[in-house]
Amino acid sequence: MSEVIHVFKFKKFGWRMLEFEIPDTWELSVDAKREDFAYFRLDHVYPRLEVKWEKISKKKPPSLKTSVNEYLKEMQKRAKKSGYEYKVINIREVKVMKHPALSFYVRSTGETLGACWCCPDTERLILFQLVFKREEYPQMYSVFQKILQTMRCHKEGPWLWYFYGFYIRIPESYSLTNYKFTPGFSKAFFKKGDVGLIVAYHTVANVVLDEYGDVDNWFTRVCKPQILENLGALKFLGVHNVMINGHEGREFVYASRFSLFKRLKVLSYSWLCEKLNRLLNVTFYFPQKMERVLRGEIDDILDSSRCH
Repeated sequence: MSEVIHVFKFKKFGWRMLEFEIPDTWELSVDAKREDFAYFRLDHVYPRLEVKWEKISKKKPPSLKTSVNEYLKEMQKRAKKSGYEYKVINIREVKVMKHPALSFYVRSTGETLGACWCCPDTERLILFQLVFKREEYPQMYSVFQKILQTMRCHKEGPWLWYFYGFYIRIPESYSLTNYKFTPGFSKAFFKKGDVGLIVAYHTVANVVLDEYGDVDNWFTRVCKPQILENLGALKFLGVHNVMINGHEGREFVYASRFSLFKRLKVLSYSWLCEKLNRLLNVTFYFPQKMERVLRGEIDDILDSSRCH
């Protein structure tokens, strides 16, 4: 089994309060979120891994056996309706971060390996499943074991968020409110009360810079109009050289009178990562009176970013 594990090169992955390792060719392709439910999927050529969680009561957690059986019954119904075979190979007791869990192995149109558990620390019922061809079982079983071993469903400190090769740790108090990922320019918006955090990047930086020349021009002409358009009229206060994890970057500072009663300050950090071939931006906006309180948090989030 140890020989099979090295077929894959693994990378860290973090999304919606879960962290684990996956093969480095797998990428996020589908994401959905409601107040008490989340679902996302990772693909490589075709769907590979589905992850879902729902909020539960810490005092009255659901039965794992019942939850898994109900889930498998739904799989059976779908298989039967489509005229496919369906067979539960096994259901076993396992552990995820010391939480009791149940794993399941199902054979239908393809093979499915999954696990389900309750995390009382975050009050969630969590389930993931790998989907693969029958001949891929040895390799996928190693991936399954890797996910189980590296899974983090609760922790102290900020959560890891993965943006297609760019990593950043963001406190749990921030919620992802909107995002748009494209082959070119991508952006994600987080909120914590009156405080906003934006993560943006532009791929094929060498091509982009052929047109715009430098980081400053890219930020003012491409990035800024797409990420700060909803903050009202911005007053430019200055730009400064900064170092961001070994990269020479630029800090753009703005003020905005967002409303009659709310004055915002904007700190926007942009830099070029030649190794990743991306232009990157992390922006914070907040009521001006909160700057001193937030300074440490802003520095910690910036320091946590990793582009290679």
